[in-house]
Amino acid sequence: MSDGFVKLYGDRLLRSTVWACTDPATKVAWITLLAMADETGAVYGSIPGLAKFAGITLEQAIAALDYFASPDPHSQSPEYEGRRIESVEGGWRILNYGKYREYRTRKQAQAAKRVARHRAAKRGSVTGNAGNADGTPVTAASASASDAVDTGCGDTDKGTPKPRASRASRSLGEVIAEARRRYTSEQLAVIDTAIAGFASTRKGNKVRDGVVAAEYRWWASFPAEQVVAGLQTYVDKRYALDGKAEKYARGIIRRTDPVDADDAPDDAPADPYQGWRDATYEGEAG
Repeated sequence: MSDGFVKLYGDRLLRSTVWACTDPATKVAWITLLAMADETGAVYGSIPGLAKFAGITLEQAIAALDYFASPDPHSQSPEYEGRRIESVEGGWRILNYGKYREYRTRKQAQAAKRVARHRAAKRGSVTGNAGNADGTPVTAASASASDAVDTGCGDTDKGTPKPRASRASRSLGEVIAEARRRYTSEQLAVIDTAIAGFASTRKGNKVRDGVVAAEYRWWASFPAEQVVAGLQTYVDKRYALDGKAEKYARGIIRRTDPVDADDAPDDAPADPYQGWRDATYEGEAG
């Protein structure tokens, strides 16, 4: 089971169709799935295991999973036609987990900006306080003057201002969230499934955010369609079962023809994990 945590936004949860339109067993099953999820939204386990953790019957767990995997026209989130989970190897994947993990309230966003400004100011106090040659502190005016270039003709050329060394740092979550904006919701579904595959090759069934951010940066060098087509091949061929992770997926992406990347193969299975469910694994956050 995951040793992480899940964000619960009470107002959104209470307004969701999961909370407003289902029986108590389904509500408990949903909260239990969220609590069992790792940082990618993958939930590793079996239906009997879910029933045991949730304290509900096996029949109630099956009914709840069927409800979560079905379209919901009244869902607050239109992605995936309102579906909340999909079956993957070893359990489930919560489809909107990443969206709600990166979601911030107004107060949280303001707090993050204050922390970023504080860190930037702290770095500046360490690296930028050497002072001028006469011992006076460096100011904006003195810095501009020192940047002027002597042409030898009695005047100076101000030139292009030098970039400041200190910048507000961003969290890995913010980097990942920004990188995900380049893809459609359907493409993100493929990406998240591939990342879940990467995680399954690791001992703890988890991928660090730093690794995920590095992959998004590497993928940015290729057209989005080529990236997603390569990852779809990685998923369809089930390379994760052979212990092959993101490095192998990179090779597939490189070899994917960008011209044909948006043409899905006719024989691609609708659900590449169909038939694996007996072995174990199933996954909006509202």
